[in-house]
This record gives sequence, structure tokens and C-alpha cells, in this order.
Amino acid sequence: MQISIPKPVNLLVDRLESAGFEVFCVGGCVRDSLLGREPGDWDLATSALPHQTEAVFTGWQVVGTGRKHGTLTVVSEGNPVEITTFRRDGVYRDGRHPEQVTFTPRLADDLARRDFTVNALAFSPRTGIIDRFDGLDDLRNKLIRAVGDPARRFEEDALRIVRALRFASTLGFSVEPATAGALRNQFRLLEKVSAERLFSELCKLVCGEHADAVVRQFPEVIALLTGAFSPDGVQLHLLPARPGVRLAMLMHRFSPAQADAALLRLKADNATRRTVAALLSRWDQPLPVSRTGVRRLLSELGVQPLRELLDFQAALGRETGPAQQNLQQVLTDGDCWNLGMLAVNGRDLLSVGVPAGRELGAVLRFLLVQVIEGRLPNRKPELLHAAAEALPLDPATFAGGSGAGAKVDETFGLG
Repeated sequence: MQISIPKPVNLLVDRLESAGFEVFCVGGCVRDSLLGREPGDWDLATSALPHQTEAVFTGWQVVGTGRKHGTLTVVSEGNPVEITTFRRDGVYRDGRHPEQVTFTPRLADDLARRDFTVNALAFSPRTGIIDRFDGLDDLRNKLIRAVGDPARRFEEDALRIVRALRFASTLGFSVEPATAGALRNQFRLLEKVSAERLFSELCKLVCGEHADAVVRQFPEVIALLTGAFSPDGVQLHLLPARPGVRLAMLMHRFSPAQADAALLRLKADNATRRTVAALLSRWDQPLPVSRTGVRRLLSELGVQPLRELLDFQAALGRETGPAQQNLQQVLTDGDCWNLGMLAVNGRDLLSVGVPAGRELGAVLRFLLVQVIEGRLPNRKPELLHAAAEALPLDPATFAGGSGAGAKVDETFGLG
């Protein structure tokens, strides 16, 4: 069974082998290649000690940020590739990291420390596939199985609990019964894991093609991560595979405040928090059934957030057909719904006597509203005429003070 190694990676393999060291592609790149998937990255394991690897690649760009654990990153033709010395892990006392690692000349020792059998495969062009834990059978049978004793694997590194679910979700595999049993017995070990790592894995899990089946099978894990969870009504597969949208579905029974509190605990990024809050606050909002209404909502939200809202409401069983059709028509016909699409700009308004500053912005917004509402065509002559008609402006409208902005909006019918 052959695997096609990319040229930049093959250069590193050839160089290490020419220097007399063993070297293998390991982990996800082997798994994904055998599944016919494009590997996201390629990792190498070698019998060379870190200082020997460095010597082999004298003159190359080598980054030693993982040297303590035997990992160097070598840049080959612009591609960073991690090369790690074969190792055995020491005692795990914090539920995440070994206190020390011991380098070993044996690939078998290195494979024995890995999490799941499908990730404990190695390959080199010289030897072919090395499979010491029946990972090939598990690939064929679509199983996620721990290497060795699953309870021990999860005690060593509790993040493996969520990783097992992530692989099941993204690969469409089942969690092997003994591994699933240990996972359910020990899922509270996740309380030891950093919020950032949990959030990263959760995002990958919910974006998997088979996420619905996984969250239904292991609701206790999702509940621990989010604070509460019921799989009833969850339809992740109906939504685009974007973390914010799918996390909103996962928490669709939460109030926006409850969801945000859960995301804060997970140290989610601000963009994801905004997406979830927007969807949960609007999930039952009546949708526009006219082009004018769609232009209004587009002006408020933007294209992608509006698409996400329509997808989200549809996944919850609401009627979105008219809004979807009108949105497509607005985008196809190029209807104006933001200032960048308006047929006039600030320089044009200055030319007809609109003063610079707050007045200029207010008049632009006024014209945009008229176009969105269909009261004016988006054509320069008509828009400039409407702007000129608004002159002269009442200076009191733009006087300083906290209420000035509201007064501008009121004057031009923007309130």
C-alpha cells in the first residue's frame, strides 16, 4: 500500500535516511492519505536525536520551539514540517502533559504512546505501512479505538475525550464500545483541560459532517462543555460548517446571555460570540417578505450574517422561502443596500453645497434610506437633487452634545 508523499516532505525523508536515520510519516497524514483525504499537514518521526536532526539540516531554516519534547520544525521549500524524535512519555500528573519524555531508538515505543489506533500508523517509502495496533482494520471498520487501555489514555490526556468525538464527527466513524465506555466514565476529566483547547476541539467537532450523530450519542460531554445541553431539535447538518452558526444551533435553547456566558467560559473569540448572540436574539424574528424588507435587513446585518440567519431559522423549522428568494433577487440585480453602493459619495455632496462633517454623513445616510425604501432611484442626478433640496440645513440640528446624533437622525427621518 503506497502513499504519495509531497516533494517538500520527501526531501526531508531522503536527507534523514541518507544520514543513516530511520524516518516515518506518522499520525493524521497517514490516516487521511489512506482514507483518500488531503492531509492538512505532514509530521515525521525519526530515530535521530534533536541535535542530530539539526546537524542533518545545517543551512536549512530550523525552528526549535518544541525541542524540549524532541520536536524541530524544518522549513522545506517554504513548507514547515515537524520532525520529532521517537519517544516514550513519562508520567502524566496534570491530565494533559507528560512530566518528561524519554527519547528511544524504537518506532514501536513512539507509536504505543499515541491516542487512537488510526493515528498510530506510520509509513515510509522503504517499509510501507507500519501498523502495530490494528489501525488498518479500524480504518476499514470506521472505528475510533484507543491504543491500549482507553481509561489510561484518557487519564493521561483528557483532551483525548473530545478528540475522539471530533474524529468520529469529521470522519464519520463510531467510537469503539470499550473506548466509548471509558469516555463516558471519565468525561469529567475534561475539567482539567484549558478552555482554549476545549473550544478549539468543540468547533472542529460541531463542524464535522457527522456531528449530529455524535452530539446525540454523547450529550453529557456537550453538556459539560456548554453548561447544559439537550439534543432535541438540534439539526447541525442543515447549517453551513461554520463554528458560530453551528454552536448557536447547539445552544438554541439558551438565551443570548446564557450562551455568551458559556462561550466566555470557553474563551471563545469575539467573532464567534457575536455570531451566536445575533442568531439567538433573532431566531424567531419575523422575516421580510419583500425586496424592500430584505434590503433593510441587509443594510443592518450584511450578506453573510443574513444568510446565516435564514439558514438558522430554516434549520429550526421556520418558513424562510420568500426571504431567501428576495435576497437572491436583490443580490442578482445589484440592489443598493449600503453606502458603498450608493450612486453618490461625499465629494458629490460637497459639490452641491452640503457642508463637510456630521451634515455630510447624515445626508448620505438619508439618501441611502430613500433608495433602500424605494422612494428614490439609485441614480446620481436624482440623489444630488434630493440632497440640494435638503439645504440649507438647520445649524441647531448639528450642535454639540450627546443628543446631536439623535437629532440628525430625527431631522432626516432616520430615527
